[in-house]
Amino acid sequence: MPGVTLEESICALEAALGVSITVVDNAGIFHTPQGVSIFNRERQSHRKNAVCAAGFSDACVEHCRYEMNSKCQRLRSPFAETCWKGVTEIVIPLAYEGIHYGMLYAGSWRSSTVQPPKLPAAFTKAYAKLPRQSDTCRDIMNILAVFSDGIMLRLKEMHTLDVHPDSRGSRVMAYIGAHAAEEIQLADIAAELRLSKTRTSVLIHRIFGTSLPALVAGERIKRVQALLATTDSTLARIAAATGFCDEYHLSRIFRKNTGLTPGVYRKRHRIDIIAPR
Repeated sequence: MPGVTLEESICALEAALGVSITVVDNAGIFHTPQGVSIFNRERQSHRKNAVCAAGFSDACVEHCRYEMNSKCQRLRSPFAETCWKGVTEIVIPLAYEGIHYGMLYAGSWRSSTVQPPKLPAAFTKAYAKLPRQSDTCRDIMNILAVFSDGIMLRLKEMHTLDVHPDSRGSRVMAYIGAHAAEEIQLADIAAELRLSKTRTSVLIHRIFGTSLPALVAGERIKRVQALLATTDSTLARIAAATGFCDEYHLSRIFRKNTGLTPGVYRKRHRIDIIAPR
């Protein structure tokens, strides 16, 4: 439906299915050309769920952001996963044309196999309210698998706003988008375009008015901005996810490009999540 935002669509689906949905964007890819995250901080945080907020720790981040990200890249298909707290969720890989970008989580159920650990009373109370996992999980998973494809198509449409009339420009940006967390050399782009390095350098300057390193840095900075505003990830984690050598390299380049330190940017743009009571 024209004019309906992704957030409005997700809210409608949550209401229809009776589940909470979280979008995880580890690399900060889902952003506008201005570096503003498409999914707000609350949408990207499990802590809007009472059972996740209670006893939240680094183990939660490690499991839901990193272990599951690796599993999504291996499986490439939806699955149900039970975390160390004994909470089962549906996990949907967010991918487009074979490239893995993020994850969509849905629902919270009590596990029938994992005994929850001793945690604060708030967790015990929230956990007791969760429904048992049932056959409806499979139905919800099937619906979300199709819905996630729609999300990726919409994101693809939104990214076409950046496409330059010269199709080679869009191919350059597509390559940078897919490999921004890796080391990108002029030779890589030249091979993608089947041009010499000299012609590729001239082409990039003609289309974008800047150099390849500047283009790559710009994309990485946008991803850092999105992650600073929407996650509690450390600078070391963000640096590793966005292609910087370490947090010191990230801080130096970030300040050079934005005029702000990462810490100041985070304080100005983050929105704290308040878990339901």
